[in-house]
Order: sequence, then structure tokens, then C-alpha cells
Amino acid sequence: MSMYLRTTIVIITLIIQNTASPDSQLYAQYMYLDSNGNGVHDIGDQVSGAGSTTVDVWLDTDSNRDGAAVACSTGGQPINITSYTVCLKAIGGGVSWGAFTNQRPTFTSAFQVASDSTSYHNGFGGTSPLTPGAYKLATITFSVTSGTPSVTITPLLSIGGDLITSFGSECLGLDFDNTLKLGSDWHDVDGIREYDTWPHGGVPLAPDFIDQGFPTAVSDGAGGAVVAWQEGLATTDLYVNRINAAGARQWGSGGVALCTATNFQRQPRSVPDASGGAIVVWQDERNSSFELYCRRVNSAGTALWTADGIRLCAASGNEVDPRIISDGAGGAFVAWIDYRAGSHTDIYAQHVDSLGVIAWTNNGAAVCTAAGNQGGVDLSRDDGGGAILTWIDQRSSPNAVYAQRLNSLGVAQWQTDGVPVVSTGASGLRIVADGSGGAIIAYGVSSDIFARRINSAGTLQWATPTNLCNATGSRNLSAILSDASGGAIVAWEDLRSGNRDVYAARVRSDSLALWSAGGVKVCTAPNDQFGIGIVTDGAGGAVIVWEDRRDEPTGADKDLGDIYMQRLSSNGTPLWNHNGSVVAKEEYGQRHPVLASDGSGGAIAAWDDYRNEYDTKIYAMRLRASGQHVTGVAVTQSLPPISVLRQNYPNPFNPTTTISFDLVRPGQVALRIYSVNGSLIRTLIDRPMIAGTHRIRWDGKTDKGSDVSTGVYFYRLEGNVSTPARTMVLIR
Repeated sequence: MSMYLRTTIVIITLIIQNTASPDSQLYAQYMYLDSNGNGVHDIGDQVSGAGSTTVDVWLDTDSNRDGAAVACSTGGQPINITSYTVCLKAIGGGVSWGAFTNQRPTFTSAFQVASDSTSYHNGFGGTSPLTPGAYKLATITFSVTSGTPSVTITPLLSIGGDLITSFGSECLGLDFDNTLKLGSDWHDVDGIREYDTWPHGGVPLAPDFIDQGFPTAVSDGAGGAVVAWQEGLATTDLYVNRINAAGARQWGSGGVALCTATNFQRQPRSVPDASGGAIVVWQDERNSSFELYCRRVNSAGTALWTADGIRLCAASGNEVDPRIISDGAGGAFVAWIDYRAGSHTDIYAQHVDSLGVIAWTNNGAAVCTAAGNQGGVDLSRDDGGGAILTWIDQRSSPNAVYAQRLNSLGVAQWQTDGVPVVSTGASGLRIVADGSGGAIIAYGVSSDIFARRINSAGTLQWATPTNLCNATGSRNLSAILSDASGGAIVAWEDLRSGNRDVYAARVRSDSLALWSAGGVKVCTAPNDQFGIGIVTDGAGGAVIVWEDRRDEPTGADKDLGDIYMQRLSSNGTPLWNHNGSVVAKEEYGQRHPVLASDGSGGAIAAWDDYRNEYDTKIYAMRLRASGQHVTGVAVTQSLPPISVLRQNYPNPFNPTTTISFDLVRPGQVALRIYSVNGSLIRTLIDRPMIAGTHRIRWDGKTDKGSDVSTGVYFYRLEGNVSTPARTMVLIR
């Protein structure tokens, strides 16, 4: 019997296009600022938070900001340089301007110098033109005197008269003023940012450890966040780290151990301790059953209370699905689903104070022990030292909603086993305090979203529930937030388009539904968006985070997701990019985002990150109130002067291989696989990508999910650059 190898040739084409997106503009042409000495404007340029900063002012007349060639608008001759003036502006704080050094020795004529605490103007000229090219024009040193400023080139200043940023040239006609010659975006509008250590793509909370997941995050009250997570594979422990507003880890490179007891500690949830630390509750299996433990870590990173945590309930049966809120005094209220009855599940709660003392009755205060299963519990503070709880109740009808108030001693204040709120069919229950001793409860019924207010006496306040969304399609209530005016902001996953989108609505304290009928579109990008989190923006609006699948490759692993955020104003207007601003978009996906307010209108997101494929870590990233990334230090990587396609690994492979490539500029990237006759058989990616090294996995399948045959394949990088083709071999 003869054997032979069928050889198939496949072309992998990588198409790179320029993009003008402000988020992805890492290199600027024409006049720009450079503070790290590499001669380009990139995300490594920053203002020092301590001491002085020295900045080089560059001018490139050979190429546009996007890299395109330029020439004088009249005559078409190259653009030379005979003089320059530059206006600098500090934004977000004040500076003290120091020495200005002209770096062009043939320019000996000094122009007007003018400055104040936020503005600076200077320039020089000469009689010997510089040929077209890129030149370091000048160097200036300054120090921060107040705030956290960024510094940028600005076209015009009004100090000592109207002063402009410009350069002279021998171009004809109206070309002397560069703003006429080169267009409105000829100068670097990105500037150099205030000092931060957030790398592009986020900060790992414990970079030297692996198998991390399910983070929980709360504000530290100083612009940063305290993030806890579970870690381990065969067994899991709990760790926590604090990251400050500038992106620096505060409690060491590995964080602080909260619990390293035997077996599994899972799915932590946390609240701030009102002093810069956090209280964390988790589901614990050290005794081979499901129990609840909690522990506090202070602002210095010291784990308090009992080693490995305080047990909240010692009753028989399991305790699961804990919910936690702050008591406002350094302690916390915790509610859970309890199995001690054996025949059905009940709702119990416990109060632990700031010293770790169990404040209510041993094994928890009974909230509801009625017949039938109770679950889906959520709780809020009652502003009187107690809590209001709500849950899904099965005692007499499917998925009714009940509520109960416990006072500061853990004693039920309303009727036994709670007051009815919804008669049947509810799901996705959420509650938030109304600021007057009561609460607003939100829920879904028959794919609609409703809200209902209950006062401190347990009386429903609105004549009827407020319908926040009754559009066609299913929806899943996800998050609720106080609007700081007695009302609430509610966010949900919405399927009216056939995919899961993100919508939100606001209800006023008097029951009036605000914003658009059916909710405001937070994100309606292609594919699914889910895993919603929400925090206040401090101005009556909200910041919302979610896991996003808009760029998920066709037929690819469905675990691939990115992290996006959006800010809504108090009137429901999206303030950031359409369909949200990117928080993290790395290879192999990001999941399970959580959110903490930065106290300044922005937020810090934390998530499970798979960028190293099998080495899962917790990352965090901050977006400002403006929606901008707080990035100051570039990820360390040595990129070649041109984009490069690298050899796949492993090679030969079965069943998957990874294709790596380096991009020196951001752009729209398409990675497609074609048959030998040119037919498209697989699109791996087709999306904007940042500069840097990227890795794309190919599983040897077509877009329809069928296996490609054993054989030799070649792949090639195409677009703005041309690279040699490479070969790889698949062996089934």
C-alpha cells in the first residue's frame, strides 16, 4: 500500500491600515513633545510627579502626523524650516517653567518669551534654512507646583498679546503660518501626561503568580482601589492588593494573603472599610461544606481579625451566595442563602463590626424562614444602623419578591418573613438605599425592567411599579446604583437586537422614569456584551463596565472578550466614545470585570486576564472622567523599525499554533487565511490594534469549524509593509 502526504497551501494575509483614532495615536508627526528621550511621542512620555521634567520639542516637516509625505501647498516643493515658536499649556495643575534651550545653533534670533503658572511661549529664527526633516528644536525644563498636570502644545496663547505656535518656511503664498499650510492637526495634541505608572493594557495585581480569578474591587477613598481575588488551581486561596491612583501596587508584588486555609476559598465579594482598606467575604470549603468567612485588611495592607477569617455561621447545612454592604462604621452586613432547614432554603444575615466582632445572634439573624425556597438575596443600609433585605421567594407563587428590615440589633422590623413587593414572576433582583431610611428595589418581570420604592416602615411608596423598559426582547437586570438624589440608576443586558447589549435608565425618588423610553443605549456594538458593573461618577451619573465580544473572531473560542467602559451623565448622555471606551483589548481575552470609583468621575476596572493564554492573572486599569486611559509608561518591548511577522510556534503543530507579529504603529488589522486558489477560508481577526507585539492562535479550522487537512501552509504579512512569507506544517 502506498502512502502519500496531501499538501495544502494557505495564504495568511495581515492587512494594516492607518487609523486616526485618538486612543490609538501613539506616534505623532509635525511638532510634538518627547520627555523620555527616544525622539518620538509615545505613551512613555510623562510629567514627573516629583522633581523636574525635561521635555524636547520636535518638528518633522517630511511627513504628516499619520506618516504621509507632505509638501508646500503652493508649488509642491519640500518644506524647509527658517524659524519656530511654541506655545505650551499645563492642564490640570500648575508648573514652574525653568530653562529653555534652543537646540538649533543656526537660529540666533530670539523671539518673545512669555509665561505664567500654566502657559509658556518662546522661539528662535535664523537666515540659514534647515532642509526638510525631523529636528529637535528646543528643550525646556519645568516642575509641578500644584495638581497633577499634563503639558501639551497649544495653537494660541493670550499672555503678553496673542502668541501662536508656528514655524517659518520658504514656501510661497500663505504658507508662512504653518496652521494655514499644514492643516488644523499639524501639532501634537496628545501632549505629555501627568506622572503615572499604569502600563498600557493595565497593571497585574500579582504578576509573579498564576491561576488568579474572580476579582472584587472597592475604592480606597484616595483615587485608587483595593482588589481581592482567588488564586490557585488544585486548591484556591484569597489574596488582596491595593493599587493607587497612579497605578502603583501598594502591598508588594504579590499582595496580602487573606486566607490560605485548606481546600477552596471562592468568589470573594468586598466593601470599603471607610479607612482606605476593605472587608472581604467569601465562600469557604475548608471543612468540606460551604461556609462563609470574612476578613478585613486595613489601608496599610495588614490583614486584621482572626487568621484566615471569621466564620459568620456555625449552623448545620451550607451557606452560599453571600452579599455584603458596608455598615458605614468600618464593619459590614452580610446576607446569604442558608440550607440549615434541610427541606428548603432560607435567608439569614449577620453584622460584623470594625473590630471583627460578631454583632448579631450566633449563626445569623433569621430574615425569612417561610416554607419554600428563598434565594437571590440582596441588601442595602437603612441609614439607622441596620439593613433592608430583599429576595426571590417561592412560598406561595413562583418568584415572588419579599423584603425585610433588620435594625441595628438584627431584629426584624416588619412582618414575620417579610412584606410582599412583587406577587410572581420576578428575576434579577437588585436593591439600593433611597437616602431616607428606605430603599428602591429593581427587578425583571416578563422581560420588562421595573423599580419599586419601599419606606423605612415597609410600606410601598409608589402607586404602581415604574416600568423602566418594556421594549421587545428579553433582558437581564444586572446592576443598580443610587443617583444621590433619592432615586436610582439601573443597568441591564438587553436582547432586543438579538444580541446582548447594555442599556441603562434612571428612576427619580417620586417614581418618574428619566432618560430615553426603554433606556439609554450604553453599548449596542455587534455580538454580546455582558457582565455589567456600575459605580457613581460623583456627579449624579454613572460609570459602567462590561465584557465585550464585538471583535470576537467568527467561529473562534467564545471565551475571547475585551473590557469596555462608558460614563453616563446625570441626564443619561454617554460622555465617552460611542459604544464605550476600551479598557483592555489583549490576546486570548479578558473576563469578569469589576469596578471601583476613582473619586474623580472616572473608575478603576479589574478583571481576569488571559493574555498569556494559560497563565491567568488579575489586571487593573483606570479611565479618567474624560474616558482617557491613564497611561504613562509603555509596556517594555523592543520593536523593530518596521512591522514584522514572526515564525509560528509550535511548528510543526497539532492541533493549534500561535502566530506572532509586531506592529510599530496602531492600525486596522485583518488576519485572514486563504486557500491556494484565493478563496477565503478563515478570518482570525479584523479590528483596530495598538502598536506592540501580538499573538493570534489558529486551531487549524475554517470559518465553518471544519478541520483543515494535514499539510504545509505559508503565511505573509501585508499592508503598509512587505515581509517575506513564512511556512508552517500541520500534522494531524
